[in-house]
Amino acid sequence: MEQIPRVKGIFILIIIPVTLMVVTTSCQKLTTEELQTWSQETLADLDDYYLSGHLTVGEEGAENLRDYAVEERYLHPNKLRVDITEKNQATGSHQTFIAKNGEIDIFHRDLEEHYHISEGDLSNKLSFLFINFLELMAAGELTPEVASLKEGYKLEGVFKESGLGTYRLYLDKGLYPEKIQLYREDKSSPYLELVYQEVKWNQSHISHTDFDEKLLEMAFEEPLEPKCELHEYKKENLDELALNFDPKVPELDDEFIKSIYACEHSDWLSMRIIAEEIEEKIEEEYIVTQTLLENKDKEDPSILSDEGDYEHKSKENVDFWLETVEDKNIIYWRYGDIKFTIIGAEDEEKMLSLAKSFVSK
Repeated sequence: MEQIPRVKGIFILIIIPVTLMVVTTSCQKLTTEELQTWSQETLADLDDYYLSGHLTVGEEGAENLRDYAVEERYLHPNKLRVDITEKNQATGSHQTFIAKNGEIDIFHRDLEEHYHISEGDLSNKLSFLFINFLELMAAGELTPEVASLKEGYKLEGVFKESGLGTYRLYLDKGLYPEKIQLYREDKSSPYLELVYQEVKWNQSHISHTDFDEKLLEMAFEEPLEPKCELHEYKKENLDELALNFDPKVPELDDEFIKSIYACEHSDWLSMRIIAEEIEEKIEEEYIVTQTLLENKDKEDPSILSDEGDYEHKSKENVDFWLETVEDKNIIYWRYGDIKFTIIGAEDEEKMLSLAKSFVSK
């Protein structure tokens, strides 16, 4: 769905770290002219990379300072993804920004909303530094300037109309910016600070599935709750997750399950399972959630909404409820104190087989 008027407010939070990915390919210091030339390079000129760090927003010393974990993934030649998770909330406010093939998708996990922009230009990797900054520059109201300083570089936008102030972005010199600070006025404390802890110049943290917005859409839709960042796990390592319950793993051949991605909160676990039909060599993807039920004393707490149209099936003394929403099948069941949900696009029998594998002895 396109909700362009509502997107702009999200851009200010999400786009700042997206485009502060000032990454160079050598350790030598750049001249002002070289920096200007480099800043105009296209994403297609860059190698694959992965960045992780944290972003702090707000005046230094101010109350309600906001702190975010930031991850950037770039897959050559034109795929960019940024995940921003707020550290100050127990649930971890999470936003995902994906740009690829000239289109932009924004996923706001708190609101369970998805915005799509059919035309999104990433030709310049600084092009989203400030959306209003660029609009003013395009309108001829702002003059951009680049300067090389002793400790780094300064990208400055000066308003042509006096009294309106300036935007200043300071960048550390070196292979990549370890710390970026944004100042809105002279002699003020930084409003924004972005620090990178890790940089990888290969695809070890990146895959094409990181940019699959259809898979992300599935994780946002009811009855699934907003989910955190997925990390790959082996079945035997799921006990490393920080949970208030023992997670269940599917009792299937390792040859069938190609990979398991998981993210956890104290009372729920989300898994993305990528499986393969051995004979047909067809990959299938599922999202599985496990939620610890709050009322453990109740014999049969409701795990279904009142509005759904469900089909009941019982297998191996477990009750399963099946629901079809558009082109996706959803299966719900309870096992012990855990509510399970599987969502996928495959036929019911395959999904039931996967569901049964979670309760096999």
